[in-house]
Amino acid sequence: MQAGRSLAEALAKAGRALVAATVFLLAVFAAIIAYTTPAHGLESEDVEIRAILARSQGGVSLMAMDGLRVLSADSAAPLNTGEVNEIEVTPHPSGLRINKLLFPVDSIRVDSEGSLISLAGKVYRGYFVVRKNEAGRLDIINHVYLEDYLKGVVG
Repeated sequence: MQAGRSLAEALAKAGRALVAATVFLLAVFAAIIAYTTPAHGLESEDVEIRAILARSQGGVSLMAMDGLRVLSADSAAPLNTGEVNEIEVTPHPSGLRINKLLFPVDSIRVDSEGSLISLAGKVYRGYFVVRKNEAGRLDIINHVYLEDYLKGVVG
């Protein structure tokens, strides 16, 4: 009988925690939506989310069906990688190596005109910034507008 009460109490406690977490998430989304209304001068497509997806000691591979465009993240200057659907980025003491070509930059922006970008078998909307951090490792950051992020999460 005591075990049945303990189980019921544990389930009730878990249920309250789930309700609290749901209310918290709804409040966060309500705040984002309220902040991005025209009254604040921002539209939802103006709000950009950044998420560090990986930290790599070695290299990282990015792919897109419609081709990738690679730019210097600092100057937005295009890097001469040629027309490619896939790139392999590795850190180098003098910059970043992209498909065996060395570029004297510590961060790049990678985007695709018409398709999603694939990283480690998962596809993402938006664009990526790949940067060499202080430890010489790569940070892979996905930049995506709030509206596109919600499309990926909900749809």
